[in-house]
Formats: sequence, structure tokens, C-alpha cells
Amino acid sequence: MIDQRERRALLDGAARAPDASGLFAGASSRLGRLLGFQAAAWSATDPETGLITAPMLVENLGRGEQCFAYWECALLEETVLPYRDLARATVPAAGLVASTDGLPARSAQYRRLLGRQGIGDELRAVLRTGGRPWGVVSLFREKDREPFGPSEVALVAGLSAPLADRLRELARPVRPPGPAAGQDPGLILFDPAGTPFSINDEARHLLSRLPDGPSVPSPLGPPLPVWLAGTAAQARAVAAGRDRGAARIRIRTRDGQWLVVHASCMDGVPGAPGPTAVVVQPAAGSDMAPVIAQAYGLSARELEITQLIARGLTTGGIAAELVISPPHRPRPRQGRVRQDARVEPRRAGREAVRRELLAAPGQVTAGKRPPVSLSPACGYALIARGPFALAATGAFVVGRKNGMPAIVLVGAQWGDEGKGKATDLLGGDVDYVVRYQGGNNAGHTVVIGDKSYALHLLPSGVLSPDVVPVIGNGVVIDPAVLLQEIDGLRDRGIGCERLLISANAHLIMPHHRALDKVTERYLGKARIGTTGRGIGPTYADKINRMGIRVQDLFDPNILTQKLDLALREKNQVLTKVYNRRRIETGPIVQEYLAYGERLRPFVADTTLVLNKALDDGKVVLLEGAQGTLLDIDHGTYPFVTSSSPTAGGACAGSGVGPTKITRVIGILKAYTTRVGSGPFPTELLDEQGEYLRTTGGEYGVTTGRDRRCGWFDAVIARYATRVNGITDYFLTKLDVLSGLERVPVCVAYEVDGVRVDELPTTQTEFHHAKPVLEYLDGWQEDITAAKKFEDLPANAQAYVRALEKMSGAQISAIGVGPGRDQTLSLRPLV
Repeated sequence: MIDQRERRALLDGAARAPDASGLFAGASSRLGRLLGFQAAAWSATDPETGLITAPMLVENLGRGEQCFAYWECALLEETVLPYRDLARATVPAAGLVASTDGLPARSAQYRRLLGRQGIGDELRAVLRTGGRPWGVVSLFREKDREPFGPSEVALVAGLSAPLADRLRELARPVRPPGPAAGQDPGLILFDPAGTPFSINDEARHLLSRLPDGPSVPSPLGPPLPVWLAGTAAQARAVAAGRDRGAARIRIRTRDGQWLVVHASCMDGVPGAPGPTAVVVQPAAGSDMAPVIAQAYGLSARELEITQLIARGLTTGGIAAELVISPPHRPRPRQGRVRQDARVEPRRAGREAVRRELLAAPGQVTAGKRPPVSLSPACGYALIARGPFALAATGAFVVGRKNGMPAIVLVGAQWGDEGKGKATDLLGGDVDYVVRYQGGNNAGHTVVIGDKSYALHLLPSGVLSPDVVPVIGNGVVIDPAVLLQEIDGLRDRGIGCERLLISANAHLIMPHHRALDKVTERYLGKARIGTTGRGIGPTYADKINRMGIRVQDLFDPNILTQKLDLALREKNQVLTKVYNRRRIETGPIVQEYLAYGERLRPFVADTTLVLNKALDDGKVVLLEGAQGTLLDIDHGTYPFVTSSSPTAGGACAGSGVGPTKITRVIGILKAYTTRVGSGPFPTELLDEQGEYLRTTGGEYGVTTGRDRRCGWFDAVIARYATRVNGITDYFLTKLDVLSGLERVPVCVAYEVDGVRVDELPTTQTEFHHAKPVLEYLDGWQEDITAAKKFEDLPANAQAYVRALEKMSGAQISAIGVGPGRDQTLSLRPLV
């Protein structure tokens, strides 16, 4: 049995470690008491290449040359448990004996080294976070000891992410003196066998500044650090065709400066390998920007902009490189602060960027400042993440020089996150709101004052008087439901004259609804849990190229021909498989032609309209239905919807190209809910689940069904961030958690005894997933009257910050109640 107190003490010690060396020493000591190994090797790795770098801790493994032989064999010979494979595996740890079915001699490292040293088993792990390796560890047991068991492997795998998080934090710059002016690169040459035979004075000088660690003797004088010799071995592995990764690492010197080491094999005489050249030099800005950006958890776009800044590009140069233009400035509105009033915070952000880039050692050529001037007059906004600030993705408009932004709004869970409220709130700053997928199986509730509006097909922007609501080509439409919704709003004094409907949207027909219902009943306990509205069968016919579209309502002959063709097959299934009545063509044609006459004024080429609007400086919001985990490709298949609610689906469902999308806003509930069947790791089937359901009003807008309720799931949130490229989160229903003493949060899963930090790869694993919970302090105060973030209780603020860190994207707005005015804005979303 693993001592959980020791595990917590290990992680607490890692969090307090002043540097990576201290982290390795403390973790190895604690882990030794938990697992009882006799030797260990810990090393930091370059997060881009995965190669070992400083610092390194080696315990009871002999001399430095034996240590290097281990890594050289790993790069040039090993085929069992290579670190590069572990770095990509679902579980980033494994035991040698277990992986070789009790035959460790299958491993080249075991045959050459470990077995001869009396080692019986090795437990190997990669310390990774955010998809990047920040360290590796190998634990060794002698031959007379039991091999590492599954629970021990699971323990080490569970330590991977938290230890990697700390290593990533420790990689942040500490602002030591920059490099000396005119520092020439060092050069070391190795013969084809890996023996160094030439070195220049610059290399000797730079090697003298490296931290202590395992090294190998050299005929050139100074011993060579294992990580430097390992980089040369990687170059040989690449030349031999064993690996395609870069032979490149970054090392921090004793005085805090960063160096970059890169190696390459040169050509020899025909038929023979040539020497290997290793270059050591102070790191340039372009070398360090990726590491520093990853250390602060920045996005790919933010990293790209950082690299351009580090190269010394001017604002115009950055704009030309990325093909960007200034972002849209919202129209001035009464009671709103103009965007120009936010110049000072942006200026502070720019200065933070400048200071960090200049202070990061080796990032700027001696004495030169990068000529960067991100003027607010140009509209370039900057945000700060911790002490390191970068240009925010959402502040730039990618694509046409004079175009304006398209923004995607997606649900980040299983739907019902509160997208309707978010869309309604953004309606004052956008010109078009586009529904791009789904049908009347989705529902949005918008509360304005004391009135509540339930929307199923109409975009939420229909409630904003200056917004054009659009139903895109990716939506499937039940015309009877749509007209009923339009009439209902008109009866309440809200007109829909601005509504546009894509002529290419597909129609839900009576046979679709009939098949949806009988199929669900036929499946019994294996049912998917659909709403029975005919959504799935309509999308199936669309893919089978036998669908009926909105434009067909205006041609009786086409409508009749298409319906006749469809019913030939559908009636056979209905009558002979399910024993239901056949559906006649004539009455359906007359019914739908009547719908067409009423819908005709709204029908348009919406793709053309939207792209012209973007070119004319309008802001377009693309609104998804359902949520990420219900996506047909990226959701918990087969318990999913029949379309793509993710950000990628916005392009296909609206006809707006991906280069025009500048921001993706994810809607995230402060806990988790789901309607219908399918896996739900944090589901609560007790009084706590009933409390969330009752307090949060968790009943389906469309079906009225009880929603399944559970605690917040950070694994799902991280997945949604990655799949959608989410730049900002809108956190909803935080007020529902008021009154709880402690609030559990799922930070990982346990699948068959193994901790998993990312979404399981297979359906079977997901069904077996159990939540790994951490408990955050709750709050008793009523927060529904809060007007700004600082009004929240300290524990509520801490909960929001914890979710922000776990989810991997900034939380820019918080819902503290159902009302339109019960939202806290942390930063602009448009």
C-alpha cells in the first residue's frame, strides 16, 4: 500500500524546491522510502527535443562514463521503452520486466550495462506537462528484489505531471547578467566512434561555466558533461536513421545564463561516416523564446509572436510576417468606457514583455534592444500571464488586411454550459450571431430582467436589437419548430425581421423524427439517449446525399422527387423492420411548401453575406450548440451528437474561412452536467448530485429531462482547450457552489489502477475512468450581487484561479447568476 502522506510530502517538497537539483534530490529521497529502489537517475530535458540537459542527479550508478554509456545506448541501440515513446504514451511510466514479459535481456541497455551491474528491473518515466517532456527518471532495483509492480508504476506515473509543472516553473528566467559582447561560439569535434579530438578555446571557456554533473573523460583535457556528449550521440542517431529529432539542447550555466548546444554529423569519405561537430554558444532570443513561452504555458500563437519580438521585428514587421491588422474596436455605447481608456494597462503589458525579453539571458545581441513598439494606436493589445507578458492571440486579426474578426463560441463540456447567456452578453459588441450546427435538439436559456427566453433553433443574438441572427448551412432545421419559435418571440414583442437562413441548410422531415424515435426504443438499454427530434437521421441523409434542403421548399417538383426517393427506402424500414405506418408523400409536400412560403423572406446566401460583412468591418460571432464532448469526431463516441460543435465545425457550418477566426471562447460550467447516456467520470448519484441539480436548475431546455450532475472535470477542460484552440473561458454558474464547505475538483482519472492526466484514448478506458479528486475550500457567502472579481470571497477567487490553471486558458468572464447583469468581466472578450 502506497503511503499517501509520503506522496503528499514529496509533492510539497517539490513545490518548495529552489531549483531543479533540489527537486530531484528531495523527490528521490522521498520516493526511495515509498518504493525501495537501490539506484536512480534524474535529469532535466529540453522540452522541445526531449534530450537530457542540466541538471542531472545520479545515485549509485558508478562513474560518469557508465552514465554516458547508458544514454548513448538509449539513443543508438535501445528498442525497449525508449524515452521518446514514453513521452507520447497514455501512461508516461513503465517497468522493464513487465514490458518484456519477464525477459529484461531483450533490452540492449540491460544486456550491455544494467545486468552486469546487478540490476534486476528498471522503472522508467518521463516527466511531462502540456504535451512537453521536462525531465526523465529511471529507478533501479537489484536482481534479488521484486520487480516494480503496477501500483508502483502508477504512483510514478501520477507524479509525472506535478513534477513536470514544477520543473517548468523553475525554467523561468531569473534575470542574471547577459552574455559578454562578441562571444564567439565554442566548437568540439568528435570522431565517428564518438571520441572528441578537437576543441577551441571558446568551447573550453563555456564548458567551465556549466553546472556540475556526471561527465566523461576526454583526451582534450576538460571532461565533457554527459548531456553534451549525449547531444553528439543524438546527431549520430539521426545520421544513422534511428531518430528524426533535433540534436539540440539548452543549458543554464552556474551564473544563470542560457547556452544552446547543437550537433550535426558531417560527411566523411565515401562509404564511411564523418565526424560530429558540436557547437556551444550563448542562446539567442529565437533560441530561448520557445522555452520561456512554454515555461509560462503560452499558446502557439503567443509563442510565434514572442519569437518575432525576440528577432527584433518592428510592429510593422510583425504585422507583415503574420498578415495581421488591428482588431475591431467596439462601437461607443452609452455607459461604456471607450477602448482608448485601457491604454495604460496595455502599456504596462508591453513594458513587461520588453523587460522579460531583455532580461532573459542570451536573448538579445549585446547592447541592442529589439526595436519593438506595439502602439495602442495600432490596436495591438497585450496581456500578461504571470510576470511574462505576450501579445494575445485574440487581440490580432488574422487574414485579410482590412477584414474584421470572426469569433467562435463553443461549449467546453457536454453542453448546457450557458452559451445562450454568453452570446446574449456579447451581442452588444458584435454585428452578426451565427448558429453553425445542430438542430432543435439544443436549447439556450436567456434571462433578461424578470423574463426568460428558451431558444432552440434561433441564435441567441436574436434578442439584441442591433444584431443580425443567422442560421448557417451546418444547421438542420425543423421548419415547424422554427416558425413556432419565431411566432412565440413576436407574441412577446421581439421581432425576427433581421433573421437570415442559409438556403443550403438541411430540413428535418417527418420520416427523420419517426426513425429517430423507433430506433431509440429498439436499442433498449443500448440507446444513445437522443432527443428524438430527428437530428441524427437528418445528418445521415445529408452525408448519404439524399437530404432535402431549405432551397428545395421553393421548387415543388424538386421537393416531390427528393421526398419520393427518400420514402422508398424509409417506408420499407418503418413498415417491415419497426412495424410502423408508411408515410405518404403528398401531404408532406403540401405541408412543407407552406412552410417555405413563410420562410422565403429569411432565406439568403449566408456564406456570401457573412464574408462581405467581415470585409466591411463587421464582427461575426459563430455560436455552437451542444458541447465539445458531444462532437461526432472528438466527443465520447457513440454517445454524441451528429455534428461538430467544436471550433473546427464553425468554418464548415458557416462558410467563414479559418484564417478569419481570431478568438475562440469556451463556455465552462463551474461543475459538470450531462444529458443522455455515455461515460461521465465525475457523476454524482447521491444527495450532492441532487443538490447541484436542484440549486442549478439542471433540467433540459429542450427535453425537460433531469441533467446528470458531477464535479468540475479538469481533464475534460484541458481537452476542450486543446481541441478547440480556446483562447478565453466564460465560467458560468459559480453561484451554485456557494454554501459548500469543500468543493471537489477532478484533476485526473484512474484507469485500471493507473493515473491518467489526459482524456483516455479508447472508449473502454473512458468507461473505466474514475475521478482523482482534489478538494478546494468552499465559501458560504451569496455571490449573486457581485459586480467585479474582487467582490468574490477569497475562496471563490482561489477556485476560479485554480480552474483557470487546470484548464489551460484564461478565464475572462464569470457568471454569478442567470441574469444578464450577473456577469463579472475580467477582460474584454471582443
